[in-house]
Amino acid sequence: MSGSKTIIILIIVFVVALFLGFLMGSKRVSDVRRELTELKTEWESQSATLKTERAKALAQKELAMCKWELVQTQTHASQRDFGKATEAFNAARDAFTRATIAAADEAKDFNEALSPLKEGFEEIQAGLDGNDVKITGRLAELINHIDLLLSQ
Repeated sequence: MSGSKTIIILIIVFVVALFLGFLMGSKRVSDVRRELTELKTEWESQSATLKTERAKALAQKELAMCKWELVQTQTHASQRDFGKATEAFNAARDAFTRATIAAADEAKDFNEALSPLKEGFEEIQAGLDGNDVKITGRLAELINHIDLLLSQ
């Protein structure tokens, strides 16, 4: 009789241990799932941040090229060489367009900061068309505005 009691006690202990093991395993699985969900959320957030930073860096690179060409435009315009000034300005406008495109989808806040420059480009184009030396002041304003954007 004592042998069968021992077997029954062992079976009960085994069933209880199995049940506790199952509960612990369920807890671990739910913990792992939660951790995986948190990691996925963090990865998606970092991925979006990296995309935004990459787009902004590309836009800044193009904006720096735009600034360089605007300085060249200013130099040629002050020397009354409007042919070279127009060439440099066209290169600046192309770089500005590339900067706008680079920032369009991912770096929307940076793209919005570029908007005021569009009006300035139109004014300068009109000044170049009229061979107006006064555009050098407006060019200086645009260059300063670009410097501010690049320092952000």
